[in-house]
Amino acid sequence: MREYWLDSDVLIWSKNNAYRLNAPHAKHFWHLLERGLEEGLIKITRRNFLEIMKGRDKKGKKKGERDEEKPDELAIWLQHQQERSPRNVGVSPDPEVERLAKSIGAYIYGNKDFVIRWVHEFARGADTWLIAQASISNGIVVTRETTLRPDAKRPIIPNLCDYYDVAFVSMFDMLDQLEAALNKPKPGSLF
Repeated sequence: MREYWLDSDVLIWSKNNAYRLNAPHAKHFWHLLERGLEEGLIKITRRNFLEIMKGRDKKGKKKGERDEEKPDELAIWLQHQQERSPRNVGVSPDPEVERLAKSIGAYIYGNKDFVIRWVHEFARGADTWLIAQASISNGIVVTRETTLRPDAKRPIIPNLCDYYDVAFVSMFDMLDQLEAALNKPKPGSLF
C-alpha cells in the first residue's frame, strides 16, 4: 500500500471540528491515524510537523501565537506520535525532495496566473514540501482541498499535484482506504 502524506490542515480541521481529540465519537478516527502512523501507512513531513507544533491550529490566534494557559491538544498528540513513530512523523526531506520542492517553488513563482501574495503565502507553508515528498516516495497527498480548478489564481494542492503527477485524495477517502487496509476481515468472515 502506498504511503499517505498528511497536509497539516487535515489534522487541524479534524481537531477543531468533526473529530475533537477528547470527543467520544472521535476515538476511532484518532486510533486509526495512530495505527496508520505506527505501521508506516501515514507519514507527516518535518514542515507539516513544525507547522502544527508552532501553533498554526489555534482558533482565533495569529500564526505562532499560543494560549499559554492551555496546552495545545493537537501538538501534544502529535509529539506523542513522533515519539512512538519517529520514522513516520516529522520526516526530513532528502536531497531529491529538496530539489523537487525548489522546482515547485520556481514553478509557482513563475506562473503568471497566480496572484503573487497567494504565492508568497503558499511558499511560506509546508505544502510545497508535502507535494515533493509524496512525489519522490510515490505516495499520496491527503488534503481537504478537493476541487481541481484549472483557473485558480492561487496555488492549491490539487492543481500542483495534478501538474507534478502526484496522487491526492480527500481525508475521507483516505479513511475509507485505511480502514479497509487495517481492518481486513478474517478468512471466511462476511464482515
